[in-house]
Amino acid sequence: MRLSKRLFWEARDNSWAEASLGTNVLYDLTISNPTKAFDLSAYTSFVLEALCQAEALSYEPSPLGHPRTREFLANHLPFSSKPSAHQILLTTSTSEAYSFLFKLLCDPGDEVLVPVPSYPLFEYLARLDNVHIVPYRLEYLHGKGYEVDFGLLERRITSRTKALVAVHPNNPTGTGFFYRDIERIVELAQRCDFALIVDEVFSDFWIEKPDDVPFSWWEIPSTVPLFVLGGLSKSLLMPQMKLAWTVFRAPDEESERLLRAMELLGDTYLSPSTPIQLALPQWWKIRGELQHLVSQRIQENLSFLRAFLPDYTRLLTYHGGWSAVIEFPAVVSEERLIHEALFAGVRIFPGYFFDFEREGYLVTSLLTPSENLMKGMESILSLLKHHLS
Repeated sequence: MRLSKRLFWEARDNSWAEASLGTNVLYDLTISNPTKAFDLSAYTSFVLEALCQAEALSYEPSPLGHPRTREFLANHLPFSSKPSAHQILLTTSTSEAYSFLFKLLCDPGDEVLVPVPSYPLFEYLARLDNVHIVPYRLEYLHGKGYEVDFGLLERRITSRTKALVAVHPNNPTGTGFFYRDIERIVELAQRCDFALIVDEVFSDFWIEKPDDVPFSWWEIPSTVPLFVLGGLSKSLLMPQMKLAWTVFRAPDEESERLLRAMELLGDTYLSPSTPIQLALPQWWKIRGELQHLVSQRIQENLSFLRAFLPDYTRLLTYHGGWSAVIEFPAVVSEERLIHEALFAGVRIFPGYFFDFEREGYLVTSLLTPSENLMKGMESILSLLKHHLS
């Protein structure tokens, strides 16, 4: 059977994944599934009852998603400037939203700019839509965060550049884009005629956001097409309930055309489940409680890391999100260290998973139960001390 050339279908798991399968993991520092990281049993009845609505038995498809759900989000998304319900498209996930937007903006062979370091999913999503990923560099400044390398970014823009992706706060670096960088990106997008796709799934968790980082790119005035992504997976700790939103706008002369195009995309797939769309306003009532659980865990873990990590390591600057990056001395490769950690019962991500530009980084989930993080980090530091001696 001949398979398409979109992905490397026969590719084997990497060595880290293979080693994980054969190891008894005692302390998983990669856990990012909130349904596994927290005991949410107290909300079981409330969550299930919201799904039992008589209206959910009637199917009335709407291209952008259920009107009642979009109207609710228009009024309740935490933006300083509220969108209208007609500026919101509902999908089952942000991954699906990316696929929709790549189809909307790109012909086969066109290019999308994505940040590095960042989450590796973009390459897979783009290849499935016959789009080429072109990386642009984020440069780390300790105590500040990451700045865009505009020299490289401008050299990467071509006539086939159709969009730039930003993740705000970024995964896994946990840092946001500064106002000044966003304004320069907007100017470039206007001059070079490409759209902006901003993934803000972690934006409810700005734990230590500095003043020169905006809460959302939606706050920044611009005259280029803008698509801001969010969803239940992070905002309500419900990855299993498969609902996401894309809030979009375009210059006045293009807004009606964009609306029609988004409606055509949504009408072609009609993917979100009616019961879940109707349940969202009810679930939103516990949003504050759920996010408090996460914020408290993140703050506890950050406090532990800052107090516990020795001088020969460094916790990189953090603004928000669910991950933290630890820099360690180059006395051992990431590959060897993470394998030694696995054999000691600790699973943690290496920096190369996220395209850090050099060796010497580990990425831990801040959702990890604090006791597990403590014991796991004790084991990793013991391994590092051995290599330093």
